[in-house]
Amino acid sequence: MTALHGPGRPPAMNSQHHGDMALDAREGEAFYDGTVALASGTVMARSDAWETEPLTNGLKFVIVGKGELTCKLPNRAFERITGPCICAIWSRGGHEAIQSFRPGERVPFTKVALSAPAVEQRLSADFEPLRSVFGLERTSSPHMSVAALTRPIRALCAQVATCSLGGAARTLFLSGKALEIAAHVVAAFDAAPAPAGPRLTSSDMEKVHLARQMLATRLQNPPGLTELGLAVGLNSRKLQAGFQRMYAESIYSHVQALRLEEAHRLLLEGELSVSSIAYRVGYSPAHLSVAFRKKYGFPPRALRA
Repeated sequence: MTALHGPGRPPAMNSQHHGDMALDAREGEAFYDGTVALASGTVMARSDAWETEPLTNGLKFVIVGKGELTCKLPNRAFERITGPCICAIWSRGGHEAIQSFRPGERVPFTKVALSAPAVEQRLSADFEPLRSVFGLERTSSPHMSVAALTRPIRALCAQVATCSLGGAARTLFLSGKALEIAAHVVAAFDAAPAPAGPRLTSSDMEKVHLARQMLATRLQNPPGLTELGLAVGLNSRKLQAGFQRMYAESIYSHVQALRLEEAHRLLLEGELSVSSIAYRVGYSPAHLSVAFRKKYGFPPRALRA
């Protein structure tokens, strides 16, 4: 997932296997003036074996929708990435990274790459305030920064994943979305304030991640704030602050997002009725229709057409 196809080399549009990883067929690509590339899809590893991939020559934004992976850039420590989040990776010249995924876990992603010449020559002044954040001043080794996934970026990634256009219309649509995603990612890093609220340790953040997993398994009847906090060992204040810091939204908003993502997945599988899916994720059919249309721009039944 650290690599992204460059302009002029479009990826195959069917399912692929890369070592012990399967790459979902929902992968697209768009270009704008030869400087921007976009891809989206889902990775599912068959084992936790390490995979080596070349790094994009330039600045790449990887939006991890959910799931977990461990990666290592040259001359950097191993780093565990937990979605949903944004990873910004700057690399200049022939570097490789290694990464490992949890076996059997589906990791949806969207990637936008800006070529090195675009960043260094055409966008250098605009990126000046963020040079240290993105590591643009470093030329000897790659640099990675991680930020919380914002709601606008999540919505844009959903639009990319569900794009039904073809031909030139698809290229234009995805090119525009690539630029929108890049703009929102830069804004997210530029506007990221110093963490406020209670101090959260790495152990606290692990508990926040555990709370999210618990919510994801109980979408029909999610635990209340007190029950959730007791289950993972965090007080309500830290739990709420942790969700804001890690996922850039409240616990309630995050539950709604998880419900809609699961509903979308089940609709694509096509094995259950819309009503059954609605009740399974904790909605009434009418409520699901309204919430689904608001997020994806079309009703649930459109995926059955």
